[in-house]
Amino acid sequence: MKKIIFLGLCLGIMISCNTNKKGENDKSKSDSLSNINGKAILAFLDDAEFITSDLLLFEVKGHVKEVKYHRENPYVITFDKNGMLASCNYNNEYKDFKFENGKAVGKYFSSKRNNKGQLTEYAYRPEGELCYFLDVKEITYNADGRVSKLLTSGWESMCETEYKYNNEGLCIEEVDDAQMESLVYKATTTYTYTKFDEQGNWTERKCKQHSEEWTFDEEDDKTITNEEKIEKRTITYY
Repeated sequence: MKKIIFLGLCLGIMISCNTNKKGENDKSKSDSLSNINGKAILAFLDDAEFITSDLLLFEVKGHVKEVKYHRENPYVITFDKNGMLASCNYNNEYKDFKFENGKAVGKYFSSKRNNKGQLTEYAYRPEGELCYFLDVKEITYNADGRVSKLLTSGWESMCETEYKYNNEGLCIEEVDDAQMESLVYKATTTYTYTKFDEQGNWTERKCKQHSEEWTFDEEDDKTITNEEKIEKRTITYY
């Protein structure tokens, strides 16, 4: 079950959204994605609003170096100085996804981007006996450039996660639909944001989750859980 929950949250992480507690700013901003050298940088005139599609994917803006989610198994994402993804956790805690100039590197690792420069897939597809460590993430974006759906596939497991946002671009709801072998798991998580840093990135939020799980063909015998928790993350900047 832990594995299924992790698949849904990766990103949930990957996922879960961000963006801002805005201060007054008289400078005009463009809300369209510009494909600059394939980096899909949002053309904000104010440097304090620096953002790329990779930063937006992981719910941050500004010259971010590292994002660390404080969990039982910490989830860490790093970026280069151009705002491109440099590394993030893989489902196997002993490995990480590594990226160079926005492209996944390493044996069995791969990635894809669309014509806007947005990351649409990153994967670890090992062969032979290592095939059990399969980890594929496929990403769909909405018109605002935020993640609308994340499909995570593993060995005999799959999780589809959909995201909803408020007018400020903050993720307010996450719906997971997962299956691993004969086990089915569904969950709806809602978010309320309580703390932001000086860059306008959230650092703390309240999470309320309603989940149901059951064995395939035995939906009448399901386990229902309602949980509330506080999620925190630390953001380091260049």
